[in-house]
Amino acid sequence: MKFDFDQINRAAMIRIRSLLESWCPEGRYEGDEYVPRNPTRDDNTPGSFKINTKTGQWIDFATDDKGGDIVSLHAYLHGLNQGDAAADLAKELGIELEPSRRMRKPSRLGKMTLTFPIPEGALPGIKQCGSLGTPSMVWTYRDPNGQPLFQVCRFDRADGSKDIRPRSYLSDGYGNAGWHWKSLPVPRPLYGQDLLAKADAACPILLTEGEKAADAARELIGDQMVPMTWPNGSKAVHKADWSPLKGHPVIIWPDADKPGFEAALKVAEFAVIEQATSVAIVSPPAEVPQGWDLADATGWNCQRTVDWIDANKMDRESFKRLALERYGVDDKPKVSSAPSTGFKMKDDGVYYTSMARDGELVEDLVCSPLEVLAATRDADNQNWGLLLCVTDLDGVKHPWAMPMEMTAGNGEPFRQNLANLGLRLAPGTKSKNLLLQYITQAVPETRARCVARTGWHGDTFVLHDQTYGKQGEEQVILQGTFSGNPYKLGRSLQEWKDTVGKLCEGNSRLVFAVSAAFGAVMLYPAGAESGGFHLMGNSSIGKTTILLVAASVCGGGGDAGYIRPWRSTDNGIEAIATSFCDTLLCLDEMGQASSAVVAEGAYLVANGIGKIRATKTGRNAPLNTWRSTFLSTGETSLRDKLHEDPRLKIRGGQAVRILDIPADAGSGLGAFENLHGYENGEEFARDISLMATVRYGSPLRAFLEAITSNLDANRNRHAQLRERFYETHCPENADGQVKRAFGRFAHVAASGELAAELGILPWKPAEASRAALVCFKAWLENRGGKEAAEEREALAQIRAYFEKYAASRFDLVIPTHEATIENKDKAVETPNRSGFRKEYGLGGFEYWVFPEAFKEICQGFEHKMVCKMLVKKGILETSTPGSFQLAKRLPGMGEKAMKKVYVINSKIFEE
Repeated sequence: MKFDFDQINRAAMIRIRSLLESWCPEGRYEGDEYVPRNPTRDDNTPGSFKINTKTGQWIDFATDDKGGDIVSLHAYLHGLNQGDAAADLAKELGIELEPSRRMRKPSRLGKMTLTFPIPEGALPGIKQCGSLGTPSMVWTYRDPNGQPLFQVCRFDRADGSKDIRPRSYLSDGYGNAGWHWKSLPVPRPLYGQDLLAKADAACPILLTEGEKAADAARELIGDQMVPMTWPNGSKAVHKADWSPLKGHPVIIWPDADKPGFEAALKVAEFAVIEQATSVAIVSPPAEVPQGWDLADATGWNCQRTVDWIDANKMDRESFKRLALERYGVDDKPKVSSAPSTGFKMKDDGVYYTSMARDGELVEDLVCSPLEVLAATRDADNQNWGLLLCVTDLDGVKHPWAMPMEMTAGNGEPFRQNLANLGLRLAPGTKSKNLLLQYITQAVPETRARCVARTGWHGDTFVLHDQTYGKQGEEQVILQGTFSGNPYKLGRSLQEWKDTVGKLCEGNSRLVFAVSAAFGAVMLYPAGAESGGFHLMGNSSIGKTTILLVAASVCGGGGDAGYIRPWRSTDNGIEAIATSFCDTLLCLDEMGQASSAVVAEGAYLVANGIGKIRATKTGRNAPLNTWRSTFLSTGETSLRDKLHEDPRLKIRGGQAVRILDIPADAGSGLGAFENLHGYENGEEFARDISLMATVRYGSPLRAFLEAITSNLDANRNRHAQLRERFYETHCPENADGQVKRAFGRFAHVAASGELAAELGILPWKPAEASRAALVCFKAWLENRGGKEAAEEREALAQIRAYFEKYAASRFDLVIPTHEATIENKDKAVETPNRSGFRKEYGLGGFEYWVFPEAFKEICQGFEHKMVCKMLVKKGILETSTPGSFQLAKRLPGMGEKAMKKVYVINSKIFEE
């Protein structure tokens, strides 16, 4: 199997930063190098694992593992061979290999996956780990039935330090299996589950830090308690599965150091969350060395250990006070300090205190109230900024995350934006300089994580003015300047449900469009692909009404409202797609845009990756990325729009990513089927459009609130709804493209059903599914069937060629018994010849096509794919499987010479 590895590596280098941050999160950039923790081993401190973002070369200095490109890195991190890594990476990047470079058949080996339980006989025989040699200690984690799950190995270094590595058993499903130095996915099991399963429910669990301490505890206390621990030490408390603690008394024995005390407090929180019957933390002896644990308890016995636990265990609040006293551990949230020296915030504004020549202190007003709430930076600790808050004349507060780059130069850009928010600056140049000083000198203790676009960032969803979901220790906010907030609110959710929501029922296009708005939000949780739906049809049938109703789910208001026009540049389309990431993008009137903009913009939005640009210094600027579900309207289909420009050709990927749905519902009412008592479709469209322009935004926010309150459960429920719809309704024997498109309809149906179950939509069950199925059938009928689009297009192109040139470019072969001296060559010659035609039967013909001419006829399509399709349809004559040419004696080319040609029969003209 052959791959163009250079092609895949070049494509990967374009997105190297996003790939690295996805594979190895929470790393840092040091010049051109990305320095994360190595996820294949127990790597607590970044530093030894480095990837060069310019060359793709990587190395782990701790293990001597290294490679020269991104494909090898992908293989290393995910347990793949090079071929599978290349194919998998190409799929992840969303790129298509050139036809000649595609795999002819699927690889035998897939991704390596964890095997549970580990087969008997697989535990012995631990090999050395790179330069670390063989482990000095090995701990096997087991499930409650005693079956081995994975191992943790300890390596002792010559300098007295230690290295801990996880070891997992992986299999590819084809009989290829073995041990790999790779950790289990989160959440990871606890050490000692097999012992816990044998113990009484009332038996206390003793949690220590580290397997060595847990083994020592077993020796000391026998069966009076169940010693357990979690993998990867104090910094991985949050990555363990603590559910086995439910219903048991829990006692925590920390290591005698600050990290140990901090970890004990975190473990105690998880024990409470998992409903342990009681939680206590033991204070280790005060006089022991730093890091002391039960493995160091020389001379201790069972009774002494139990007595110490009884005498020194305390509740969480008491232990917090001890942790503060002994190690300075303080879990109280940090508060902002005074932002800048010499500045003071008063009720009416910010003042600066300075000393006059006579020694008197003078206070100068700088500006109206402006608070510095937090310092912001992105996940790479770059793009630093400040979270500011302006209080306007009406007492309304306007938070704004300002990029610090705006303070470069004279600071005019940030002053303009602050003035737009309502900040009033004192007159004179001095106040401008003081404002710049006030902001640039601010060093608030509170930190916030900034993001550059709306949408999902981990399990958090960010809008312009609000963030949904669990944010962890730091607030996540949108940073930058924006022309406006499209996600505005108009009226309540109940008002929207009672009007717009109820009038959608029974109207397949309206229900589908509204469901697509929720489908945009669910792209990331469901792992679905971006794409669009184009509503096409004559004017005045309700296309814009559908768009208005769908837009009302997300926002509106203002002069522009929520809908955006197709009429733009491709760069403008990219900017719009970025600003509507993970929410519905509404594009109106495709006919007003040029074919080139539509071709570039539609594929750009669906693909989710912007153009590569250079900064002023010549370096590559960060790529814009997004996820998008978009609704589009126009009088013609995407295909017909592109055909307006003869230079453009629709690609198969475009045909599946952007699906043309006839807007006319076929009930004689334009885009509608149920007018809900209105006399005609015009009145219905007018009223529901008016309602959608004054009631908007609340469904999206209510949905985000509900989804993020229990993201895992809602993600699983969406998957169930989608799978049920897909398995019930997906057409049998459909082409892969049709199945892929149906998966997108299933995603929209599941999103609408989920929104109804959560009480956001006032619809009865299966309303969204019914609408999605109706729209899918309309798309399929408009498409022309279930077979592959490329095959249909190729057949149409070849048929058109023979319809046009069958008589003019194919010499007529005259049978030998009819030949005369005048036509001794047995053929009637034609100009621009593509081959020969021979009559047989009742007016039927065979066309003998020269190989080069056949490839010209198939231009734009992979000719072997075309041959297989023609053979399947009985159009191309063959003699042996896999061979598509036949040998024919061609007139005028030698009496004995046999030439290979493609033989096309008259079935080419049949529909």
